[in-house]
Amino acid sequence: MNDPRQGKVTIKSERPWGDIYMVVRNQECSVALTHVRPGQRHRFWADQCSFRMLVVCFGEWKAEDQIRHEDDYGREGQKLEI
Repeated sequence: MNDPRQGKVTIKSERPWGDIYMVVRNQECSVALTHVRPGQRHRFWADQCSFRMLVVCFGEWKAEDQIRHEDDYGREGQKLEI
């Protein structure tokens, strides 16, 4: 059977507000499942219940392309890491 992920594993990236699961990265597209914990936010927020968001990006994805302008966790201006 053909493996569309070419043997790559899912990368879990923990954040103060929740988690990101990088399912596919820099192939035909990049796919991540973002989980925001209750009472936390990062451009989106979860009041009483957590929520999950599926993010699909086309083109090459690089952490350096993202800039933190505001941050509830004291990380303004810091480089994004996976």
